[in-house]
Amino acid sequence: MEGLIGRIYSLCEWIMRFAYINILWIFFTLLGFIVFGAAPASAAMFTISRKWVMGKEDTPIFSVFWDTYRKGFVKANLVTFFMLLIGFLLYIDIRLFQQMENIISYVISFILMGVLLIYFAACFYIFPLLVHYEIKIFQYIKYSFLYAVSYPMHSILMIVGTVIIYFVVTAIPGLLPVLSVGPLSVLIISISYRVFSKKTQHMGSLT
Repeated sequence: MEGLIGRIYSLCEWIMRFAYINILWIFFTLLGFIVFGAAPASAAMFTISRKWVMGKEDTPIFSVFWDTYRKGFVKANLVTFFMLLIGFLLYIDIRLFQQMENIISYVISFILMGVLLIYFAACFYIFPLLVHYEIKIFQYIKYSFLYAVSYPMHSILMIVGTVIIYFVVTAIPGLLPVLSVGPLSVLIISISYRVFSKKTQHMGSLT
């Protein structure tokens, strides 16, 4: 279909796709009792989004989602656990130095706040890296920080896009169950995929 009708049809089709992976993400997150389900469900969702960005729009969504969730359950949880641990330790260190009222502690707190900002940016790269490369657990964490520092404009675009989607969803609460994490994953994977394409790494890209 061409013209206005074709564009409307394409828009409706993408809305249905977003809604579908959004619902799958919620279901599989709950399947893992949230704590253990959120990370593998996110990895599965980013896998689907990556395939869409690569032009593979006819990807069988449920089978790929379930296969990724099942096979990457442990790895996704381990990577997420270590990232959360780093964030927790940074927060504890900042709070600790803030309680010391001297110039050195203020300087260290300021430096740690900068590291914390880089950490937040690195979090956006974790799942795109997880579904794009087959590398060791701690390499995902290392490269997430390297990309966050090396490509600040792309990192800022991810953060700004996330904020925009957040405000849209909170302004229209009915969108939360069907159009929240799905569009967000496509946004993040679209930006990160450009970053991965720009810089060649000695890592094996997944198909």
